[in-house]
Amino acid sequence: MTDWYLVTKREVKRAGGREVFDQYRSMGEALKATFPEFTWDTTRFPTPPGYWRMPTHQRQVLERIGKDLGVKEVSAFCLKKKHN
Repeated sequence: MTDWYLVTKREVKRAGGREVFDQYRSMGEALKATFPEFTWDTTRFPTPPGYWRMPTHQRQVLERIGKDLGVKEVSAFCLKKKHN
């Protein structure tokens, strides 16, 4: 399933899936609705212009990266950053 993170909305449309986006605005929304049994990380999908201006989107990706790096709380991240 993780191969879907590499597929763009444009590719799906070109392959005959244009109608999918009559119902959903993004690949992430379409896949979450179609395959709810899979835990999707929406921060890994290609993003539309302006997406990263929203603090909620910034927080999602930073929380995922922090988890991947072993950060358990925000203060630990700040302290770690100061010492590097």
